[in-house]
Amino acid sequence: MMTASTQTARASKSVSPSPRVKRVTKRTAPSAPPIEALEADAPQPAEPAPVPSLPRPPAGKLGIVVDLLRRPEGATLAQISTATAWQPHSVRGAMAGALKKKHGLSIISEPAEGGRVY
Repeated sequence: MMTASTQTARASKSVSPSPRVKRVTKRTAPSAPPIEALEADAPQPAEPAPVPSLPRPPAGKLGIVVDLLRRPEGATLAQISTATAWQPHSVRGAMAGALKKKHGLSIISEPAEGGRVY
């Protein structure tokens, strides 16, 4: 059986919000002026001189591979594998993926006595 004091205590708990809970109200964003109006008011910056972008050579182990391939005598797969500590299939993948596709380098290979020279 509930007494009057128990009923008012429960009623007051359910009605009054907790002091730690913040009530969130929906706010609307102020209307912004059209973009054309903003662009017309803004001062136009001077055109910067175009900077010629030189292609950067690959760094790290890919740089080692490029250096070996640019030698006049070229490099064999075994030489590149030894210099980079990569497996031969990783060297082939790096040449096909990173150097040919990403860096746009052309790689020419020729058969030789000690194996294919790139």
